[in-house]
Amino acid sequence: MMKTKKRSSTTSKHLNVVVLGQVGVGKSAFTVRLKTRRFIWEYSKIEDSYNHCIEHDGENVSLTITDTSGLKSEKELEDYLGIGDLYIIMYSITDRSSFLESRRLGNFLRENNSGNFEMALVGNKTDLEHARQILESEGTSLSEELECKFYEISVAKNFFDVEFMMNDAVKGFTNQKSDCRSSKTSLLKVKENLARNKSFKSFKRRMSIS
Repeated sequence: MMKTKKRSSTTSKHLNVVVLGQVGVGKSAFTVRLKTRRFIWEYSKIEDSYNHCIEHDGENVSLTITDTSGLKSEKELEDYLGIGDLYIIMYSITDRSSFLESRRLGNFLRENNSGNFEMALVGNKTDLEHARQILESEGTSLSEELECKFYEISVAKNFFDVEFMMNDAVKGFTNQKSDCRSSKTSLLKVKENLARNKSFKSFKRRMSIS
């Protein structure tokens, strides 16, 4: 069983996690909820990165989570190719346009990312069941199309949804990718890789390190 754990000097594995999705689906709420257990309603619309740590099979797994901002053109999305070990593609179950965007994002990654990576499709806002536009079966079908895991969660109402989803996605990656990146990969390294791409002109970030 996996559980969240404070960052430790004994961390032996490191994964870069990139969270993608349309504006308003809950990407920032998800990353902050995971790290702090708190749910906050308002967020700035800029790129943000977090360090987090979980435990898997007796080993600490350090995560650098990049919370991306808003819609991305294909040219902008190219900056993330090769950056992530795990891509979380999020949509809101109350917004069909966000679901269509998640399909676009997932297909772009599958068609253009030649490195070793995994994806997870996440339908957020299950606490708003009365406003649901996307059936769970549609999410399941899209995950099969994208060949990735699928989850429905409520970031607002249930921290344990968020915790389980991330832990299970990381577990699936570490079980399949025994050659995951060294713990020497860091938040700074991710920033350097992104900045290296000249097309990434409007990139903004503030760092929060535990």
